[in-house]
Amino acid sequence: MLFQEISPTQAWKLIQNHHAILVDIRKLADFQKSHAQNAIHLNLENIPQYLHCWTNKTLIIVYCYHGKNSRIFAEHLANLGFKNIYSLTGGFAEWNREKLPVEKQTTSKNKAY
Repeated sequence: MLFQEISPTQAWKLIQNHHAILVDIRKLADFQKSHAQNAIHLNLENIPQYLHCWTNKTLIIVYCYHGKNSRIFAEHLANLGFKNIYSLTGGFAEWNREKLPVEKQTTSKNKAY
């Protein structure tokens, strides 16, 4: 496997202690309604604008709704040469179940990295 799976609690610790990048790949409308705190919205169309900001050592955690599509996207990032890629087990649903911080009702399309 080219990436690792990680629980929401483990992900939150990586974000706080190692400045990992949290990437939400859900539909933009869902991201705008609610997303994990400090997450950026990323998809195949806007990925090029972020790739130049990251090195192959950047810690990147990808999540979707329930943790299935994030595995595919994490593998895609690994195939692009990134070495520290994680897929969030259980996705945003599990993030919410664990009561980790969320941001709601944002109108920006993408957060700047």
